[in-house]
Amino acid sequence: MLYCVPLLKSIQYKMLLEENSFLRITGYADAQGDMDYNYLLSLKRAKEVKKFFLLRGIDGDRLQVGAVGSVGGRGLESGQTGREIRSGKRRVEVILFPK
Repeated sequence: MLYCVPLLKSIQYKMLLEENSFLRITGYADAQGDMDYNYLLSLKRAKEVKKFFLLRGIDGDRLQVGAVGSVGGRGLESGQTGREIRSGKRRVEVILFPK
């Protein structure tokens, strides 16, 4: 998550300016491993991002957390290795909405 911190900080700043906005935070996992484990792993990822915002003064009522597990991954791009494909599926999406 370290490489995402500048982006997350910019979202935090926008949320502090727009007090009626809220975030939908959705965690994803790749298809390796058990489906239940992947769901819990994707939920853990999303909760870590939520924690980032909570620690920086964003009210928890403005943060909606969800998890997809290994379902609903990104499409493949030509030339990607298996590791790159899995890495792209292991992610958290953050969408900012006005209230």
